[in-house]
Amino acid sequence: MFSFLAYSISALREHAVWFVTPFRDENGSLITADVIRSRLGNFDNVIRCPAKYGARMSQAFTSTSVSISIMADEVFKLPDIEKTTNNRHVIFTDGIGTCSRGTMEAIAEALNESSGSKKKPRRRGHFSAVQIRLAGHKGMLIVDHASPDDAICVRHSMDKFGFDSKSLDVEIAEVFDRPKPMFLNRPLIMILETLGVPIQSFLHLQQAMITSITASARSMERSAQLLATHGLGSAFRIPSVLLGLANLGLDSPPANDEFLARGLNYCVNDVLRSLKHRARIHVPDSWTLVGVADFHTYLREGEVFGVSPAFP
Repeated sequence: MFSFLAYSISALREHAVWFVTPFRDENGSLITADVIRSRLGNFDNVIRCPAKYGARMSQAFTSTSVSISIMADEVFKLPDIEKTTNNRHVIFTDGIGTCSRGTMEAIAEALNESSGSKKKPRRRGHFSAVQIRLAGHKGMLIVDHASPDDAICVRHSMDKFGFDSKSLDVEIAEVFDRPKPMFLNRPLIMILETLGVPIQSFLHLQQAMITSITASARSMERSAQLLATHGLGSAFRIPSVLLGLANLGLDSPPANDEFLARGLNYCVNDVLRSLKHRARIHVPDSWTLVGVADFHTYLREGEVFGVSPAFP
C-alpha cells in the first residue's frame, strides 16, 4: 500500500507526485511517509503556504551527485547582503554562497572521478559555479579567491531545511562549466510581449526553429546539433556518435536504417512537442547566464558583468 509523500508545483503540472510504501531500514525501524517528512527538516515557517511547503520538500528529491565530504568547522555562515530602497527590500545574495578555489577544484576532481570517464574530463579552468545541496542548505556556490582553503560559506537565505550535521556531503545538483543555449517559454514570452516586444518576433523565431528541426532529420551533422542543443541523448553520447559519423562522410542517415530513422524522428517529435505545449523556442546565438552576486562590490549600480564572445 502506497502513501502520499511529497509534491512540487512543477510536478503537479504533469499530474505527478511522490508516493512511498512503508519499509524497514537496516536497523529494523519502520519507515513511513510521516517518518521521511519528519527527517527532511523543519518546515514550520512555510507550513501555511502550500506552494512554498511543496517547493521546500521537493528540494530533498532533487537529483544530485555526491562530490566531497567536509567537516562542520569548514563551513561558515555569512549574513546576506540586503538593502531597502523606496520601501522595497532586496536580498542581493539570495541563495548565493562562496567557497575557496581549492574547494571548487576538489569538487571538480571528485566529479571527474565519479563520471568514470578519463577521455573527456570537465574543464577545471572554467569551473567556477555549482548548484549544491549541503546539510539543509541549497543554492549556488561561486569561487571567492580571497577565501582560505577548504572553506565553504553559506548564507541564511540558503537554509531550506533547518538542521546541521557534523559530517557534511557536498551534493551537486548542477555544474556550470560551459555556456548553455537560451530558450524562450510561455511566461517569458508573456513578459516580453507586455514590455513591448512585437509578437512577430516570436513567430519568426518559432517558424525558423520548426524549419530547422524538420530539416535536421535529413542530415547527420544537423541531427547532432539538434540533440546537443536540446540535451537529448547526451547521457549515451549520441550527439558525439552522430557527429563522428558525419565526419567520416555519412552526410545523411541511411535509407534502410529503420532504427536510426525512428530514433531521430522521436527526437524531432519531442522537440516539437515542447515547442507546442511549452513554447520552448530556441534563440540562436544566445546563451543562458547564471545569476550570481557581486559580493566584492566591483560593479556600480546599473552595471552587469558579461563574458567575451570567445568564451570556450
